[in-house]
Amino acid sequence: MTGDTLFVDSVGRTELQFGEDGASRGAELLYDSLHETILDLLDDTTILPGHLTVTGDGCYENGSPGEPLEARLGDLRAELDVLGLDREAFVERLAEDVPEKPPNYETVIAINTGKETVDDESEATELELGPNNGAA
Repeated sequence: MTGDTLFVDSVGRTELQFGEDGASRGAELLYDSLHETILDLLDDTTILPGHLTVTGDGCYENGSPGEPLEARLGDLRAELDVLGLDREAFVERLAEDVPEKPPNYETVIAINTGKETVDDESEATELELGPNNGAA
């Protein structure tokens, strides 16, 4: 289970947590997590990311809700060029090529850090199902 570190189509976005000013430091930490932990595993390792990608218009890009989303680590090594970058190029790509932020990311972060609460289950579901652009 790789959470928001490694997806089946990219890696996590560091500027969402660290802000644009701290994106480089976050990218360095992400590089270390990938290269010192996940990429040390065997090619046959099954990768299970934290979620699938949902586009701004609500389409599921790489899976379907309720269906397992997985990939072999060896396939991701071959398909995701970002995993083959050296540290400097990786940090530069993540810190300088920043996609548009998801519209609900600040609310989700505030809830996850205990600064806000969700009033009901339907609100939580709406936040979770909204456009999710957490991949770099």
